[in-house]
Amino acid sequence: YQSSSTYIIFFGVVVALAFLFITLVLKKKINLSQRKQKRMEETAIRLQSLLNPHFTFNALSSIQGLMNTGRIDEANHYLQEFSSLLRQTLAKSKDVFNSLDQELEMMRMYMRLESLRFNFSWDIAIADSLNPSVIEIPTLLLQPLIENSIKHGLSGLGDKGHLLIVCKEGQKKDTFVIVVKDNGTWIDQERHTGYGLSLTAERILTINKMKKEQAIVLDFNRQNGTEAILTFHNWIND
Repeated sequence: YQSSSTYIIFFGVVVALAFLFITLVLKKKINLSQRKQKRMEETAIRLQSLLNPHFTFNALSSIQGLMNTGRIDEANHYLQEFSSLLRQTLAKSKDVFNSLDQELEMMRMYMRLESLRFNFSWDIAIADSLNPSVIEIPTLLLQPLIENSIKHGLSGLGDKGHLLIVCKEGQKKDTFVIVVKDNGTWIDQERHTGYGLSLTAERILTINKMKKEQAIVLDFNRQNGTEAILTFHNWIND
């Protein structure tokens, strides 16, 4: 037992046991991390699925409003556009993230629908430095912000109302910003605690837990009209 070969074998067994122990501990940590990640993704999808019926209800209310005012042709056109938009949102309903270009295309359809009802104008401006086809953002994250701008800021302005979505690089490295800006004056004191925005706040909180190296921050600026400002930190090079 005092031979060198015995010590070598003993040392080898100890190393093997230590390696096995470390492997089992790491595997357990990975499994726990994966389960935690899956729960957070399920939470994000659940919050998103809660938003979809609210989104659908508002669109159907718009169609009803057009029909009640005798604007049947517009209601039929709205319904066709809404059917196309609904198909896209259902196709993405299980995806936590969507490419920025696809998300903006859905928002274009949504704004076209709402402009039929409220007669406002709208634009989307994307900085040349951004590539929206490779940037991913949470699915339908913009919709409640646009909806609130229309409802609280633009619905009473008619053709004087204007909605602008700006996508640009942020001041910090690897950061970009999406601004939803309207030229209305919000008078609703509950504008930041509505159903859609409360779900948006929950979704942002959940996604920030999923993306530990990244973060989404939502701010509001109400000096000239109203701006909802989404800042995506450390997001571009993800």
